[in-house]
Amino acid sequence: MEIRIDRGYKSYDVTDADGTVLGTVRLNLADAGLMGRFEEARRKIEAMVQDAGADANPDTMIAVDKAVKEQLDYAFGAEVSPVFFGGMSSLALCEDGELVLEKVMEAVVPIFEDATGKAVAASNARKAQRLEKYRDKRVGLAPGQQI
Repeated sequence: MEIRIDRGYKSYDVTDADGTVLGTVRLNLADAGLMGRFEEARRKIEAMVQDAGADANPDTMIAVDKAVKEQLDYAFGAEVSPVFFGGMSSLALCEDGELVLEKVMEAVVPIFEDATGKAVAASNARKAQRLEKYRDKRVGLAPGQQI
């Protein structure tokens, strides 16, 4: 016997700038809790990176990288860090001077916002359809009950 539940997960292939597939993550980007967890994680990550400073020692950078990855995994409710970063530090620099972490955020946030917008629109349409039958104020009244 099994219980099958659709939790809204979709699979996303993650590729690098050259198109090489780094892995696949399964996420529900329209998860209502994701927004709150993501913002909480973003604030913590910003604070950690600022606290580390430009002259942090290697041990500090390793600790911050580990904490950043834990926060991202928490925010998405899945182990996304191994796919997003592989064996690389989230604090690694790209040729343009941005952190790999920043590149990940720039790639994920628009997809997250799009998925949330579509889910909200679908939910509103579903509610409107179900509530339509109640526009006639007589629907649902007991026999003999008046408006």
